[in-house]
Amino acid sequence: MPNAQQMDQAREIAADFHNGQTSALYAFASGSQVTDRDQARAEIRACERQADPAQRARLDTLRAAIDQQADAQQRQILADILRAPKPEVWSLDHTQPGALEADRAHVTAMIERAARELEFPAYAGFVAHLGIHLDRMATAYHAPKAVRKALQAHADQELERINDQD
Repeated sequence: MPNAQQMDQAREIAADFHNGQTSALYAFASGSQVTDRDQARAEIRACERQADPAQRARLDTLRAAIDQQADAQQRQILADILRAPKPEVWSLDHTQPGALEADRAHVTAMIERAARELEFPAYAGFVAHLGIHLDRMATAYHAPKAVRKALQAHADQELERINDQD
């Protein structure tokens, strides 16, 4: 993640090159958040077509800061998604009606948020590490292996549903 001085410099560069309030560079200049990395990179490429060497160097600095900031934002979103409360009850019976419903809902919410907010590389990492999170959730039950299997089946179903929407 860029340090404060680098972020200030990148924001100044973005302010110099943005093309209006609807641009991704304007959003970055005004809030230090990358709202659309692909759009910001496209706007930088458009600026480079007319830029002299000194301006290109400034745009390279901006591109690096945007990439670093976007990556940091993705890591934070992923951490937020995977941050789950530790199970408070260690003896749940998963065969009781409704016992798994809250955990299924939690899995669905995690997957939907990941699909909505993460860029593809971070989303792929989320999917690859989802099993670790499901393992942790299953430890609250009498039969963690059975619960883990049920949660994985639910996660697979939700991932398929999300992927079919694309």
